[in-house]
Amino acid sequence: MSQTPRLDVLRRPDLPGLAVVRGRDVAADIAPHAHGAVVAGLILEGGRELTCGGGRLRIEAGEGFIVPDGVRHGCAPLARRAQSYLVAAVAPRLLAEAGRAEAAPEDWVRPWRDAEAATRLLALAEALAENADAAMEALCALARVLRLRPGPGRPRHSAVALARTAIEADPAAPHDLASLAALAGVGPTYLERLFVRETGMAVGQYLLTRRVAHGARQAAAGQGLAQAALEAGFCDQSHFTRQCKRRLGVPPGAYREWNGEVEREGREKRGRGLRRLGA
Repeated sequence: MSQTPRLDVLRRPDLPGLAVVRGRDVAADIAPHAHGAVVAGLILEGGRELTCGGGRLRIEAGEGFIVPDGVRHGCAPLARRAQSYLVAAVAPRLLAEAGRAEAAPEDWVRPWRDAEAATRLLALAEALAENADAAMEALCALARVLRLRPGPGRPRHSAVALARTAIEADPAAPHDLASLAALAGVGPTYLERLFVRETGMAVGQYLLTRRVAHGARQAAAGQGLAQAALEAGFCDQSHFTRQCKRRLGVPPGAYREWNGEVEREGREKRGRGLRRLGA
């Protein structure tokens, strides 16, 4: 491996809720977190240790893993060596559209080793760079092989929705638990408990995650790191960089996003994005 970390994310504006992530030479531990999407991943080189609920899973090269939405977990490279991987992040509603919502919910991290599933995951990365219909067809095939299904349904509370909306609207605003609780009309302790139940993360951790995502996207779009840090709500560039490494596994300069384009003139960009993903 080159030992130069990179994280490339491919999305389509006409297919929200689906992303493919290609990590290269990622050697950093990633802090415990939870996703709002079902994650299906394949280790290409190296290995990964997943921690969840006190248990540990070792995933070697050629093996895969599934993390349900809302399940808190941590990630670390095996033997402190860099890993490369390919991951699909799928919103639960897309799995419902793929006909996978009727099965029993997924409620725990699980490993997999299946040559057809690996091929399907690579095919999904390629299809996502082409068009939404092809991507949805590839997703259905992957979901069938891996028996993907949404995580356990959790009661939704309006207080959490209000707090999340405020954070998403402006991650850089001086949010804190007390102000968000006041906005939502509940006590801070109650909001914290609701947040952990629904998202798998405390309010402060969720806020940091959204700030990192916002700042990384700004940096990937060409904004200077210092300005991206400030506009994401960080006090300085070094704080932003530290949090990027803790939550994405790479510094902000190693993060890239690629959007699938439907227009004819976007084809060259799609090709670059796909090559970056290594599909």
